Amino acid sequence: MINRDPLPDYHKGMHLQGFSPYQILEASRRTNRKKMKEKSILEKEIFRFVNSMMTIAVNEAMKDIFEDWK
Repeated sequence: MINRDPLPDYHKGMHLQGFSPYQILEASRRTNRKKMKEKSILEKEIFRFVNSMMTIAVNEAMKDIFEDWK
C-alpha cells in the first residue's frame, strides 16, 4: 500500500500535541532542508574522491606514455 500522507511518521503525533498544521509543515520543511544539505555534502565528497582518482589514473597513464616515447 502506498503511503499518501505527506508528513513523515515522526511528525504525525504533532497534531495530537496541539501544534497547528502550519507548525507541523514548517517542522517538516526544516527536516527536509537538513536532509538535502547532508546529501549535497555527501555528493561533494563523492565528486572530490572520483575526481582525485581520475587525476591519479590520468597521471599514471601519462607517465606510461612518456616512458614509451623516450
